[in-house]
Amino acid sequence: MVVDGPRRVTTRKLLCGRYRIDRSSVRGHIARMAFIVWSTPNPGVGDDYHTWYNEVHLPDAIENGSFVAMHRYEAVGPGYCAAPFLSIAEADYGSEAEAWAAVRPRAQALRDAGRIDDLYRVDFAVMLLTVDTDVSFHDVETLTTVQNDWRNPGDDAPRWLASIAVPEASSRSMQLFTTEPEGQHGPGLHLALFESDAGLDETVDAWSGVGTAGSSPTPPYTTLFGVEGVPATHQPDRAETWVQHWRHLVTVGR
Repeated sequence: MVVDGPRRVTTRKLLCGRYRIDRSSVRGHIARMAFIVWSTPNPGVGDDYHTWYNEVHLPDAIENGSFVAMHRYEAVGPGYCAAPFLSIAEADYGSEAEAWAAVRPRAQALRDAGRIDDLYRVDFAVMLLTVDTDVSFHDVETLTTVQNDWRNPGDDAPRWLASIAVPEASSRSMQLFTTEPEGQHGPGLHLALFESDAGLDETVDAWSGVGTAGSSPTPPYTTLFGVEGVPATHQPDRAETWVQHWRHLVTVGR
């Protein structure tokens, strides 16, 4: 559901005359699926990682038809950090199988063309189905991710979210996602996104006491190119709910 609300006028830069790079606001997710990627730049790569990701990788994934919009964030909240950077790609596929059938060969073509760089590692990635949305257009200062413990998948996503004491906040958007039961990771990995126009300190204070601070630790992961992830040297104990806060970096697409 899209709710009318105040709209922010932003200055946008055109990339090669085709794609918008928006560094000041985020639009709520309203597509049927989202591809979520947690990543870490390799040591010493500096700004090359962000330049490549923002100006090559994201536009490539839109130009080849894999996704309709892509957003990037940097972790800024307290607690366990599974990876410092998060990307959310919007897609309109009807199932995970349909999504991978479209994305996998396109990604391989980009890799074969030298468009996939080795500046970073993918810590975890997953295709998620949209379960529920309550989206308005408003100023966005922070993104808050809320997860169950992804090492211990749950059952019903709406019931899980209803059990969490989500704090009252300024105007915001909420999107709830979960994994497809027949998908790569099986059922029960839940993710709720909360966009808020409140600043970081206010947002952290509002969520204090809700769940455990940080991102959920993730199970072992192998990329679609067969690259095995680096196991974490230490993971915290299981928690029922994980709450992490993020700063918006860039949006490419619609």
